[in-house]
Amino acid sequence: MTNFIKYTFLLLFSCIFLLACSINHPSITQLSPNPPLFMVSHPLRYTTEDGNHKIIVPVGFITDLASIPSALWWWESPHETTLAPAVLHDYLYWNHTCSKDEADAVMYLVMKDLGLSFAKRSLVYAAIRTPIAQSVWDKNDIARNKGEYRFFTKEYAYHILDSELISDATLTSIQQAATSKNGMFSPSRNDHKLKAACEAAFIEYNS
Repeated sequence: MTNFIKYTFLLLFSCIFLLACSINHPSITQLSPNPPLFMVSHPLRYTTEDGNHKIIVPVGFITDLASIPSALWWWESPHETTLAPAVLHDYLYWNHTCSKDEADAVMYLVMKDLGLSFAKRSLVYAAIRTPIAQSVWDKNDIARNKGEYRFFTKEYAYHILDSELISDATLTSIQQAATSKNGMFSPSRNDHKLKAACEAAFIEYNS
């Protein structure tokens, strides 16, 4: 059974039988194989347990799944069952509207909703509470403050979907190409709906 089939079965089982589904199927497009870079190609939506708040990762967000320390990938790769929570976690780590504690709580809750065992989700959560994950959070904050963009406009994202994959592309070359065509933007950090969703998730995690 392929990882994709196993992941789909896990997600469907969680939604239909456990009635705990709070996130839709992840859809990402590869931008570069080495280093691995991806773009969200369909909005990824997470709904909090109370049903009143949503976190939406928009089309065009660039992710390298780096908010999960790579030292843990041998055990639970974000390309497998933790793909959806990893993309969501990466988004929150870059956006910085929510606190790190809130972002980490969201990651844990989504893993739980998707049916990951207590042992697995606890190990991943422990990894994102380490100084390594803190350094990713801090570096993202510095990069964003310096003006780095990690979001394609929707129009440019669709342009990428119709383009050929460039094997030697880097994050910098991809960003430069998009910027030259006004294809990048940076959303506001003052997203009150996003902050409210993170706060609700943090309360749920601690309850």
